Amino acid sequence: MLNDPSLRMVAVVPTIDVENLRRAIPWLSTLLQHGVVPMVAANSVATTAEALPAGFLRSSDGTNGGFARSVNRGARDAGDWDWVVLLNDDLQLTEDAVIAMVSAMRDGRSDQPELLMFDPEPPRRIPSSGEALLGLSLIYDVPGRLRRSPVPADANEGPLPSGMFKSFSAVAINRASWDRIGTLSERFLFCYEDVEYQRRVAARRGSVLAVPVAIEHNRSKSTKSRIRLVLPAIAESATAYAQISGIPGPVARALAVVTLLARVPFVFVSSAPRGEHLRGIATSIRLAVTGAPAALPPFDPSGAAEAVRETEGTRQLNRSRNSS
Repeated sequence: MLNDPSLRMVAVVPTIDVENLRRAIPWLSTLLQHGVVPMVAANSVATTAEALPAGFLRSSDGTNGGFARSVNRGARDAGDWDWVVLLNDDLQLTEDAVIAMVSAMRDGRSDQPELLMFDPEPPRRIPSSGEALLGLSLIYDVPGRLRRSPVPADANEGPLPSGMFKSFSAVAINRASWDRIGTLSERFLFCYEDVEYQRRVAARRGSVLAVPVAIEHNRSKSTKSRIRLVLPAIAESATAYAQISGIPGPVARALAVVTLLARVPFVFVSSAPRGEHLRGIATSIRLAVTGAPAALPPFDPSGAAEAVRETEGTRQLNRSRNSS
């Protein structure tokens, strides 16, 4: 499908923050102008009710199930496509960046597993299970500083070197990868789904290519502001990553408890609200001990979901599901 103008491209944007969504509308509209259909994966009442421009799609199941689940849902509800682009809602894309992304997809292979990584940040080394758990303690800089070899200077363009990964904040996945390798693993509620997916691509001898694109990433502050709810989801994801790396579940959870306890002194120098941070640690430890699942910030924090349940976007989505 080299330079095939008929390629069907969809951009899935998981979002819980209506302000981020509003700021993203202009560059999502630019994507639409260049043949990429925006699919808003709405994970909150506000983003489900927000009016969208003509041509946009929206997917919502009335929950906030995290990045992987909302991406899988959005990709499914978008119907047929050749490339799906996963984009954070806190990005800023110029038209030149959009053109570069679309050109890369048109020049890419859709008949073999392939990922196109657009995030301008340099790749990182795939963490071990121990490093994933150690990250819960906030001593996450130590392992990287002790690594024997630095990141290659040219690693941000072309094939990713073996043993490295890039964030899924801006990535295009072709249909062959989605069909042969599978969807994102929903075991990961908040993070590590990108690392795990790239491990699967490498195992199937697929290609992961870094494509230089000028994207501005306005880092969301929601993690720190919602640390009480988000930290347990991070801890659960790190524990799941340790388990797929071969550590038995009870051992992984016990190690998570140890590293979370080691996090406590860092609370007093962290920029996150101290009380919320400590409550987040306590909840994370309780869930690790009991094995109970974590949960992200609720879809409907105010209890007003009923008022928006029958918005036009939701009615259209329900009709399409009923007819499938």
